[in-house]
Amino acid sequence: HSPTGIEAIVGFMIIAFNLTQLYFFRNIRGFREKRLLQINIIEDLKDEMLIIMNWINPIFNTA
Repeated sequence: HSPTGIEAIVGFMIIAFNLTQLYFFRNIRGFREKRLLQINIIEDLKDEMLIIMNWINPIFNTA
């Protein structure tokens, strides 16, 4: 809740955004040419992570 905490959160958000962009443009071949939507790739990664790891996300836990 302090200005330092808010700065840290914004810094983490910027780092996460930059790492995501780096992944898209360096690891996915033809990302620009295929005109893929970034949100679709993120959703696919999230779905595959949940399937592969059989991970129970506490956010979606209805129990």
